[in-house]
Amino acid sequence: MAGRNNTEGVSFDLTYGNFPVFIITIVGVASNVLLLVAFGKDPLKCFRNSGTYLVMNLSVTDCLTCVLAPFSHAITIADSRLIFEYLLQWMASVSLALILAVSIDRFILVAYPIRHHALVNGKLIALWLAAAWVVSFILPVLRWIASSTWNFKTKNTSNCVFVIIIIIFSALFYASTYYKLKKQSRNIASQVSNESRAQQLRLLKETQFLKTIMLVACIAFVCTVPSMTFFQITDILAVRKDIPVFQTFSKIFMCLFYINFAVNPFIYVIRFPNYRKTFHILFYKKGL
Repeated sequence: MAGRNNTEGVSFDLTYGNFPVFIITIVGVASNVLLLVAFGKDPLKCFRNSGTYLVMNLSVTDCLTCVLAPFSHAITIADSRLIFEYLLQWMASVSLALILAVSIDRFILVAYPIRHHALVNGKLIALWLAAAWVVSFILPVLRWIASSTWNFKTKNTSNCVFVIIIIIFSALFYASTYYKLKKQSRNIASQVSNESRAQQLRLLKETQFLKTIMLVACIAFVCTVPSMTFFQITDILAVRKDIPVFQTFSKIFMCLFYINFAVNPFIYVIRFPNYRKTFHILFYKKGL
């Protein structure tokens, strides 16, 4: 059944085509809310570190993206829809900036393990988070001004360039961190002592965390870049938006885009034992 509902002058498009996006975002909201509850409760006291604070903020942006997405696709009034589209761009930009921040934090932790707490203290984390939110708020405004000054294609191109730049820098930091972890692991493997075994255990944990965050970054790349490229190309070629082929591919790429924001909590629970134990204590033993 398809239809449009009107509430106080706001029109909602509730057609079948929007249902996949609605389902993905509902799952995303539920999974990220559960993850945030786990961060807040923290029964194992294992989430009090810089990496977790950054991941927690990443979960907040993913959750807000999933909350905003249905309104962006269902509201048919142009002015109202534009507001939600701007908020979505803001959340997506913050999410990418936080992935870069996590990569920098992991690099400092591995490259300078003794000085990490001094270099990445609470004030710096707060500064990183504030910069991620503020800069990501300003960038869509600048892109909107650019599109008004020049054309809409300029805005789409700048979006794609921004995503690629963030991903390239994140990849460089992750690659450097992974190289240093491997180098340290080889050095420790040649030593036989209680201290070296403790260091090796620390490196194993860091490698596990790094691989997981790299997986999250790869999913972000696979989900966002093809989607943005598709819409940019169709805008440049001035493809008609009402033809069935465009609408079909549009829905597919939109679903792919939002999967990025819904899947991360599942990855954390699958990859991290502490996350699994926390979820087991909070939601299985006590019951949802």
